[in-house]
Amino acid sequence: RRATKSWSLVKYETDDGPFRAINTTSLTMTPAAATGDTTLTASRAYFVANHVGALFRLASLGQKVSRIITAASQFSDPIKVQGSGTTPRRFVIDISGTWTATITLQRSKDDLSSWAAAATYTTNQAAVNFDDALNNEIIYYRLGIAAGDYTSGTPTVTLTYVGGSRLGVGRVTSKTSSTVVTIAILKPMGQVTATPDWEEGVWSTLRGFPTAIAFYEGRLWWSGNDRIIGSVSDAFSSFDDGVTGDSGPINRTFGSGPVDVVNWVLPLQRLLLGTEGAEVSARSDAFDEPLTPTNFNLKDASTQGSKNVPAVKVDSYGLYVQKSGFRLIELKYDAAQGDYVSGDLSILVPDIGDPGIVRLAVQRQPDTRVHCVRSDGRVAMLAYLPAEDVKAWIEIDTAGVVEDAFVLPGTEEDAVYYCVKRTIGGQDKRYLEKWAMESDCIGETLNRQADSFVTFTNSPASTTVSGLSHLAGRDVVVWQDGVCPEDSSGNPKLFTVSASGTITLDTAAKTGIVGLQYWAEFQSGKLPYAAGLGTALGQRQRISKIALMLVNVHARGLRYGSDFNDMSNLPLVVEGRAVNTDEIRVGLELEAVTFPGESSVGARLCLEGLAPRPVTVSAAIIGIATHDTAP
Repeated sequence: RRATKSWSLVKYETDDGPFRAINTTSLTMTPAAATGDTTLTASRAYFVANHVGALFRLASLGQKVSRIITAASQFSDPIKVQGSGTTPRRFVIDISGTWTATITLQRSKDDLSSWAAAATYTTNQAAVNFDDALNNEIIYYRLGIAAGDYTSGTPTVTLTYVGGSRLGVGRVTSKTSSTVVTIAILKPMGQVTATPDWEEGVWSTLRGFPTAIAFYEGRLWWSGNDRIIGSVSDAFSSFDDGVTGDSGPINRTFGSGPVDVVNWVLPLQRLLLGTEGAEVSARSDAFDEPLTPTNFNLKDASTQGSKNVPAVKVDSYGLYVQKSGFRLIELKYDAAQGDYVSGDLSILVPDIGDPGIVRLAVQRQPDTRVHCVRSDGRVAMLAYLPAEDVKAWIEIDTAGVVEDAFVLPGTEEDAVYYCVKRTIGGQDKRYLEKWAMESDCIGETLNRQADSFVTFTNSPASTTVSGLSHLAGRDVVVWQDGVCPEDSSGNPKLFTVSASGTITLDTAAKTGIVGLQYWAEFQSGKLPYAAGLGTALGQRQRISKIALMLVNVHARGLRYGSDFNDMSNLPLVVEGRAVNTDEIRVGLELEAVTFPGESSVGARLCLEGLAPRPVTVSAAIIGIATHDTAP
């Protein structure tokens, strides 16, 4: 991402690993050159088309580097000299070609960060031995022309050292045959001879790729294919196992269970991984100790098993979809267990995720809400306040198919977006629809309570509203100049959008919103109250009275009843005063009134709001009569 509206997708590639275990067979690999684009030849059939893109690392016996110099400040790759005595430290210098310059042999004692001259040459050298006599020191050498020392020509400089070894790395760019591939050399080879000491990269089209990723403790973690791999500390594209100490890369296998696919990696107080059979905790010896190559182990924290849906983080809690696809599971740290444990957030409504949850998105403002997109295009939303032990589920149906949800941070409220597929004019169309803020849903001039709504402004006031082609052919509701138009029954009036994307209002309006109508419905569970002789379950009950505490309520904003087929409106006379049917009251406490309906087994309270009329229910207080008998 380069700016607010400037970004691109690029391929993530590493040049130094990670690698599989070193070859233990008799098969050898031979590079045709030490640098550049060249070929890699296997001693028998090995390569397949899916090897393209794979890394190969070859260890050579001895080191040989060479370069054609064409200008100043050019040097060969370094060789590493170590040991003691004349023979173990001796290497050979070759310089050939036609040239005029001063060629310098440079050495580095501090791991290639600074260089000093060890010898200079102004003529060709043929197999000249060089012994530095620096016993028991590790020294790097390179050969080339320093700045200001070049005049003309193209000398070829070569360093050959029979001691030590060199690790060269190449990436396969094409397959020639089962024994030959073309490679781009990323790290120069030490020799161009056959070697049995080679390693293949962990990731490729042939071997598979990771299935989950996360940042944790300054490392980029990849997991899948029975492995969890962490990058070099603070180097997110490096997996160089030559880096020693605590900052080195971490590469471990799970070793048990169905772990080829890791569905998610979640960075909580510990690094947690969701596999098909268990939730795995990556642990160090102590809770606050960082993970290192020597302080790393994997333990099962839970055996619920997870679905292939990315998990989400809420403070120190984790939320994921259980392997059935229906249940939302909470991960929280348990001091008694010494690790994270799982708990079912949907245990009281086990079918809320049916037929399957496919996406999770977390909203933090104005409160924590988890949007669980289901495969049927609806959303099961969880109001989640773990500190208060609040877990309230709401099913959202927007008369379309919700395919995705995501949240961007906001100040007053987070910005919540749904990607919705709607059928308009016989064609499937996709819209990015943003949730209105609660402060925009309390009435006033613009009450943004409708699905897929748009706002309009007419100057001067007009009965025509245009710009509705995204809802062509659909019935819509309107909020105009602070009023909801009504039909003859007192319900919000429906207008049909023309093929050209317009509607005609009954009265002229300056400003308002137009969108799809939705219902807000609440149905209580069975009411286990008012049973003097035992349980209320199985007994005939009747809700006799109801009192309501409401906020920002439209005069016709709420209906109540024992079921959704027999509902009563709010009274239009309050405290002896007739209520304007368009009135919106900031606060309203209705004294107990008679509740409609007859007694039944399993009486319930039903409340219904109808967009675009606002209402917020703070409390509903009911009186219950139970016709119970002794058990």
